[in-house]
Amino acid sequence: MTHFRNVLRVLAAVLVGTAVFGAPTRAQAGFAIQYSLDGGAFTTVNSGDTVDGLKITASSYGDPTVSLLDLHVTGVFKPGTVETHSIVIQATVTDLTTAPAPQTLTTKFTAGTTTVNAAYTGQSWVDNGNAEFGIPGTITTGALTPGDGITPNFVGSFTGVPKYSLTTEIRIDITGTKDVNIGADIDNVITPTPAPAGLVLMLSGLPVLGIARLRRRNRAAPVA
Repeated sequence: MTHFRNVLRVLAAVLVGTAVFGAPTRAQAGFAIQYSLDGGAFTTVNSGDTVDGLKITASSYGDPTVSLLDLHVTGVFKPGTVETHSIVIQATVTDLTTAPAPQTLTTKFTAGTTTVNAAYTGQSWVDNGNAEFGIPGTITTGALTPGDGITPNFVGSFTGVPKYSLTTEIRIDITGTKDVNIGADIDNVITPTPAPAGLVLMLSGLPVLGIARLRRRNRAAPVA
């Protein structure tokens, strides 16, 4: 019960920061986003940037009680005359201190319906080396396919040694030359001990990370 109350206090602080400043509160930690197309070198992007017709939004929060990392992409990708494309978007946060061990990583991945035009994969990694974009890391969710948006795709324990890092990725493989409506979201929650299922869903579903409006817009849009 004490743990539950502590997490709720963190949520309240984050929500107040969002309401007052219009942006999520974030603990002092390294945070970065990068984008790659068709196996090319990654380029650094900022949350809210639009690249190749896709708007990328990511946010993080971390303290000893709970750590959060979210990555969201939505928009229309135009393949042109090239029939196969691979898009990889990653977000990372370093210097996480959520402890003591064993910690639990809970990941929820939702995306537009997989079609002949677009296949979605999500994956996350925790790295005890605290590396930015620390892959392969200490623990990974493995490759995730879109879930129902309610049940987490992955729940696993690990021994995190502060300070450690968390990296998350959305991969989209596109075939054909038809324009494709893209929409995907991956939410990660780290707690020091297994959190109640209802709390995990609340953490990953609340507008804590400032993207709820984008998520609703994406789910309402048709996917080619």
